[in-house]
Amino acid sequence: MAEEEGALAGLAWFLTSGTLALGGYLRLLAVLGPFQRRGVGADLLAAYEAETARASAHAFLLVSAGNLAAQRFYRRHGYRRVGRLPELVVPGEDEVVYWKRLR
Repeated sequence: MAEEEGALAGLAWFLTSGTLALGGYLRLLAVLGPFQRRGVGADLLAAYEAETARASAHAFLLVSAGNLAAQRFYRRHGYRRVGRLPELVVPGEDEVVYWKRLR
């Protein structure tokens, strides 16, 4: 969780290992509206990567294909698009797989 002045600013929910028997998985990264564009997301992502790097050399995440802003965010932080999973979560909406080598 990330806080600013005692208020919840965002959170990251992740597993540090187990994904494809290789790495961590970022299940959710969320930043509340008033705290967006202030580095909170980058800080949460860095925390996920730091914790995951202790257990493995790879970080994975999924992004809805229509969420272009999130895809740009992850690419800016070194993640590479490596696949697409059709209608994995929601009918009619594909998920895009992103990966980053941590070490």
